[in-house]
Amino acid sequence: MRVLLLIIFGMLVVRSGAAEPAGCGPRYVDGEVRNCFCVFDDRDYAECRQGLRERCQEIADCVGPSLRDRPLLEAAARGDLGGINRAFSALDQAARRQAGELALCTAVAIGHLAAADALIDLGISPDARGGGGMPALLYPNGHRLPMLRLLLDRGANPDAAGGADITALIAAAHEGRSAEARLLLERGADPNAATSITGATALIYAASNGDLELVRELLNRGARPDHKDQSGRTASDVARDGGHEEILRTLEAHR
Repeated sequence: MRVLLLIIFGMLVVRSGAAEPAGCGPRYVDGEVRNCFCVFDDRDYAECRQGLRERCQEIADCVGPSLRDRPLLEAAARGDLGGINRAFSALDQAARRQAGELALCTAVAIGHLAAADALIDLGISPDARGGGGMPALLYPNGHRLPMLRLLLDRGANPDAAGGADITALIAAAHEGRSAEARLLLERGADPNAATSITGATALIYAASNGDLELVRELLNRGARPDHKDQSGRTASDVARDGGHEEILRTLEAHR
């Protein structure tokens, strides 16, 4: 389980220069961002949402240190709709897609619903990818379910995957976010998608967590109870090991 968390956490990282320990913020050297590690805590984002420009600037710098892109990223980090429109209009056509995708991922990560919606209205794909190629759908934030619904409503691919082929459904099942998992299934997410590093599916994670309702939903949507992860374990195996007897009976009935 720890492996998946580390993978997801690692996908959030955007580095510039030599690596620093996890959790550090950007370092300024001679006015430039160095060794930027874009993993911010709740306080950082709360301060940005309250309109503290310096914190938003750090987030914008960390996501995209390009001076050309910075005004758009900073506006997205603040949730400033007017600033987003002005900064986007100031970019040339060639720069808009790249800067806009980073800005959308920034708005999604912080939880600015209106800013994310505005950027999509400007032509940025809801399947935008940020640092490390992670799709916007996988960025965590304090408004997960409404943001997930917004992106899906605007056409995001429910099966968009990040590193190790982790999809939003797999991440939601692993982290016990059942409402998100159900929404993704309703929107057509593949219930049998598996990570490339462990081979685990959403059903295996739901069974491990003891989430009976999600197990039932996944089975109803076509999840395979006989799927084996790379260690040869099925959802029944992990349910048995966890003492989840009702889940085990449900899985065995579907076999």
